[in-house]
This record gives sequence, C-alpha cells and structure tokens, in this order.
Amino acid sequence: PLLRRCRREHLGTMTLIASVTGTLHFGLLYCGIARVDASTSAIIYQLATPFTLVLACVALGEVLKLKVVAGIALAFAGVLVLLFNSAAIGSLPGMLLVALAAENRVTIGQAERREMDAWVEGVHQGVVADVSPSQVWGEAMLDELLDRSEGSPL
Repeated sequence: PLLRRCRREHLGTMTLIASVTGTLHFGLLYCGIARVDASTSAIIYQLATPFTLVLACVALGEVLKLKVVAGIALAFAGVLVLLFNSAAIGSLPGMLLVALAAENRVTIGQAERREMDAWVEGVHQGVVADVSPSQVWGEAMLDELLDRSEGSPL
C-alpha cells in the first residue's frame, strides 16, 4: 500500500542499480576483504564518505568549505599512510579492491538511487534476487582471476 506500481521506464535504471551495487560492489568488496585484514578494510571502506563529497562537488557543482576540503584531504592522507606501510604492501591489490568497492557504491549506487521514486527499495529487492546467481558467478570468477595473478603485479 505504501509503494506505487513499477513503471516500465524505471526498469532499466533499477536493473542497473541492482546489478552494479550488487554484483560489482559486493564482488570487489569481498575479494578485497579476503586479501586484507578487517581493520584495514574497514578504514579504507570509510573513503565512501569523501568520495560522496568529491562527487557532489564535481557532478553537482556544490561548493565545499575549507574545513570540508581539509577533512577530505586528511581522510585520503590516512589511507595513504596505510598504503605505504611496509607490512601492508603485500596486500595492495586487496586494498585497491576495497577502495574501488567504496567508490563504486557511491558513484553509481547513490547517484542513481536518488533519481528513483519511493517505490524503488521494495522492488529493488526483487531485482537483486533475480540477479543473485550472476553475482555469485561473477564474484567466483573475479576471485579466481585475482588468485591466478597473485604472483604478478596487478
């Protein structure tokens, strides 16, 4: 009763949201978490917030205050400290996968979701359930590809 009927013109956007935020986002995230310890991946995943602010500045033309820019720079500097830690160099591909997952969630998932009406969240679950088998196969294939390239630089 709270949701409106799904309109045909929303199906393409809804399928894009379900596919990208489901398949690509979670595939990158779980493959990255498998290669990085939990605390490092949690810190890197927090880059989603600065990515949102940078995206709002670039795409929507929002003006960021100096304190906000300083906070964004501090967040990225903190992750750079993690990246250049000598013990973490071996898990660099995992860190990059987690950062890409955070960026992917923000750029496609959040931007497209805002354009949709209130009915999306209810219908979105059905579309996610429909593409779930492709998520599992996509994640398995990406994981296998990354395991094979473990010895070579990524």
